[in-house]
Amino acid sequence: MRRKVILFVVAIVLVSLLAFFFVFKPQTENINKTRDDATATENRADQLELRLAQLQALQKDAPRLKQEAAILDAAVPNDPQLALFISQVQDQADSSGVQWVSVTFALPAPSSQPGVLEVNIAMNVSGGYFQVQDYLVRLETLARALKIGSLGLTTSTAATSTAASPDLNAILAMKMFVATIVVPPPALAPPLLSPTPGSTPTSTATSTAT
Repeated sequence: MRRKVILFVVAIVLVSLLAFFFVFKPQTENINKTRDDATATENRADQLELRLAQLQALQKDAPRLKQEAAILDAAVPNDPQLALFISQVQDQADSSGVQWVSVTFALPAPSSQPGVLEVNIAMNVSGGYFQVQDYLVRLETLARALKIGSLGLTTSTAATSTAASPDLNAILAMKMFVATIVVPPPALAPPLLSPTPGSTPTSTATSTAT
């Protein structure tokens, strides 16, 4: 009788173990896997919601970002746009009352900022003190980014110059900036051109920076 009881207990234990390994354990693993999958899905949903919120914010700011991009493109275009630059500074010269004497542009050269080239400019204008001062202020407020490195002033001997109000010759060394472009070879550089005072000069380039 005792032996039958022991065998019965052993059988129950074996059945329990078999049930655990072949029924309960797989189900537990499936439940854990389902729980992990649900957690991963929730995390993915949170990421998608965050991304959606970011895209909605970008869409809301699209007009402002477009305006800022246009301002940046005007300040640092992806090509020198010398004709447009000349037109802009000539308009400011006319508004200030100064006259251009000469202007030269160097070839685009690498700058200290990655992805940006710089173009050295040498400009010579003449006019009264307040006219030259006004012109400098206007240059600093151009849409095109300019950096005035140096300014030299000498008294002009022009016929319009008087002892009470002498005309000045202003020699400006400036830089303007261009987004990365292919720099043309020096052999393509045209010769220096000195425009007639009061006229709009055509762009010129030299192979050496001023």
